[in-house]
Amino acid sequence: HKQGRGSLYPVVCDDSTDIKDTAQLLIFVRGINDKFEITEEFLSMESMKGTTKGLDLYERVSGCIERLKFPWSKLANMTTDGSPNLTGKHVGLSKRIEDKSLVFKTNEEQRVCSLSNTEMLGSVARA
Repeated sequence: HKQGRGSLYPVVCDDSTDIKDTAQLLIFVRGINDKFEITEEFLSMESMKGTTKGLDLYERVSGCIERLKFPWSKLANMTTDGSPNLTGKHVGLSKRIEDKSLVFKTNEEQRVCSLSNTEMLGSVARA
């Protein structure tokens, strides 16, 4: 995986449920290549049996980031589909990732842009 190792990287997470009622967490990383084109690379699909609380999702995402040796210090932000277990202010995945990543904590302007982007995507999907 080219993205995420040398420069700042954002993570994109989306969760859904398959036809057998198994939760699926999709994890992507975004970046900008040397031609200034936005790229998105699929990292993992995590099948989740049982609960999909913030801690469960955090364990899957952090496991993926660590397994691929992406440095936490370079995680710039995270974009989600807006579901409560991903975006919870106190125990959701976003809060747990924010607590782990130093750059994410200090980059409030970028985080606001990311959350606004999520809200915009949600409104487009509902239209």
